[in-house]
Amino acid sequence: MLVGAKLGAKAGEAPFIEGAKDETAEGMAKMVADENGIPLSTQAVQPGVTTGASTNSGDTIDYYVGANRKVLPAKYKEWIGENKGKEILNNVVDSDGQNAVKQLYRGNSFIGDGGTADAIRFERATGITLGKTSQGHIQKAQDMVRYLQRILEKPGLTDTEYGVLQELLFDLEDVLK
Repeated sequence: MLVGAKLGAKAGEAPFIEGAKDETAEGMAKMVADENGIPLSTQAVQPGVTTGASTNSGDTIDYYVGANRKVLPAKYKEWIGENKGKEILNNVVDSDGQNAVKQLYRGNSFIGDGGTADAIRFERATGITLGKTSQGHIQKAQDMVRYLQRILEKPGLTDTEYGVLQELLFDLEDVLK
């Protein structure tokens, strides 16, 4: 679920904020709003996405909070998407292939299609690093390219699996160019 509200940004503060004590996106939004002295109201937008507005700003949404407890400033709203990981995973039976999909599409990621390639696109377009390291998702993508190449060499993949995994590989190779 994604929650939005008014956030008073502080100079030099990272747009993504971690450390919520409440496991829900609503709890995270409330925590951020409380820390900034902002009354908060929320509403559902799409599955997994909720927005809210501070009573100080009318209906203006200043940030969004995802189920992964990350805060995204409203100016990046166009990057919010629906995670396609489960949908892709349903087309892969091979255990290594499933592992690759799970690594590329973390459950609560909401940037683009929720995958590593869209995370890199976001990082390059905005200059904001989403990963736990200063490199962002580049190293992960490079490692996953090699992993997917090895998986695609395995005998026994169905045509569907091969096609899905190859598409993931091509997407990563494209974003790494």
